[in-house]
Amino acid sequence: MLYPPFVDILVIGFVGEKEPLVRQGANAFLHLLGSLAQQEYSGLPLRVLQPSPAAVARVSGKYRYKLLIKCRNSPRLREMVSRLLLQFASLREFQQVTAYADPNPYRIL
Repeated sequence: MLYPPFVDILVIGFVGEKEPLVRQGANAFLHLLGSLAQQEYSGLPLRVLQPSPAAVARVSGKYRYKLLIKCRNSPRLREMVSRLLLQFASLREFQQVTAYADPNPYRIL
């Protein structure tokens, strides 16, 4: 099964003031994730769902998107996500977009 308690859910959230930029950032992160997972973490079984607007898509004038990853919460997964967040933060075109990880959230945004 691909739902808790058999796997963990990791939400990668994206927040910014310009909705198209937030959406592009989420898609860019997905592309980075796919490349890194294929090249260096191919043995890590994971399912990634496409980025989508959060349940409450706009809060305090900022747009929110989410990307869901289903996988076991292992040191290797945390290492990969940490590398991705650092790589995403270094992308100049997405400086106005904040990305964060929320492992096993109480509610999925």
